[in-house]
Amino acid sequence: MHFALYGQSSGGIAVWTETHTGVAVTSGFFQIELGTTTPLEDSLFDAPLFLGIRIDGEAEMSPRMRIGSVPFARISGGLLACGSGQTNCNGICADLQTDVENCGSCGLSCGVGETCVLGSCGTCTPQTFYRDDDIDGWGRCNDSIQSCTPMGAYTTTQCGDCNDADDGVNPGATEICNDAIDNNCNGLIDCSDFGCPGGGGGGNLVFCASAGSCIDIDNDIQHCSACDLACPGDSQCADVTCQGGSCALDGSPYQGSPCSDQNACTSGDTCSSGFCIGSPITCDDGNSCTVDSCSPASGCSFTPVADGTPCAGGVCNAGQCTP
Repeated sequence: MHFALYGQSSGGIAVWTETHTGVAVTSGFFQIELGTTTPLEDSLFDAPLFLGIRIDGEAEMSPRMRIGSVPFARISGGLLACGSGQTNCNGICADLQTDVENCGSCGLSCGVGETCVLGSCGTCTPQTFYRDDDIDGWGRCNDSIQSCTPMGAYTTTQCGDCNDADDGVNPGATEICNDAIDNNCNGLIDCSDFGCPGGGGGGNLVFCASAGSCIDIDNDIQHCSACDLACPGDSQCADVTCQGGSCALDGSPYQGSPCSDQNACTSGDTCSSGFCIGSPITCDDGNSCTVDSCSPASGCSFTPVADGTPCAGGVCNAGQCTP
C-alpha cells in the first residue's frame, strides 16, 4: 500500500509518502503505523493535511481523509494560537464564518453544494460587500465581508471611497477645481486633475473663476502671478509677456510707429517704450463767451457762458459778445 499526505483535499503534490508491503486486510480493515519508514516531521503539521491511499495498480482512493486531532497533538502548542478570525478546531485553525466543515462552530459541516457564509450554511453565491458609512454607493476597499445580501453598513459591491465620511467624495464624483479636496478619489487635487478645465497639464496651475478654467499663472498675461492680475501695456506698441509670474514688455520693434490711444484729446499718437502716447491738442475757439474743454471720447467742446456776462465790447448773449 502507498500512503501520501497532501495539503489539499484533491490534486496537488504530496508533501510526504510512505509504502508498506504485506499489509493484512480483514473485511476491508487494516492497521498501519505511519512514519515507521519515512519519518513524520513536526513541520508537516503546520497546516491542514489530507491522507491519500493507493494500492498497487489502482488509482488513489477518493475522497482523501482529513487528518484529525491525534497527529496534530504532536505540535499542539503551536496550533492553539490561531490567527485573527480563526478558531482551533481539534488542531485545525478554521474560520467559522467561511469553513464548510466548521461552519458557525467546530465540526458543523455544510451539506453538498452549500457554502458557509457568515457562519451559516446555504446555497447562495456570496458577494463582497464593502462598508459604506456615508451611503454614497462607494465603500472602503479595506473593509468588506462576504455575504449573500447587504448587512448593516456593508451595503455596496463597489469600493474606492477615499473619504467615507463625506458623500460628495467618491470615485464617481466630479472634481471641484478650487476646494483643495480630491473629490473623485483619483489621487489628484484641483487643477492637477484632468477633470478640471485646463487641468492636468504642466505649469503653476490655479483655478481662476473669471476664466472658468485652470490657468498657468506663470505664463498668462491676463493672470500673471495671480488670477485677474493682467500685465500692463498696449499690444499696438509692445509684445507683452508673463514669464515666471512677472510681466515684461518689449516695445523696441514698435518704437515710433503710429498708433491710436483712443483719446480724442490727443493727436500724433506714436509708440513709445511699449505704450501709445499722443500729444494733447488745444481747444480754443477765440471766443470769450464760451468755455473751452475736451472730452477723450468726443474731443473739443465750446459751452456758452451765462448771458449777460461782460465781454470785450459788450455782454455775452447766446455765446456771442454783443454791444
